[in-house]
Amino acid sequence: MSEAAALAYWLGADRETFVAEEDGGGEIVGTYFLRANQAGGGSHICNCGYMTAAWATGRGVARAMCAH
Repeated sequence: MSEAAALAYWLGADRETFVAEEDGGGEIVGTYFLRANQAGGGSHICNCGYMTAAWATGRGVARAMCAH
């Protein structure tokens, strides 16, 4: 997958995308998106995707994103 295709998927109009920044430094340590799992009657159920920077593993980033 090209970088352009990955960005188009992750930042698609059908989802809300967030980033987690390192305290004080403003460096992005993770990202996630939320979107409706399906249309119609099931649209209140969400689907999500998460990514954490490899160097930030074990620092609670994923836990914080999930809690958000």
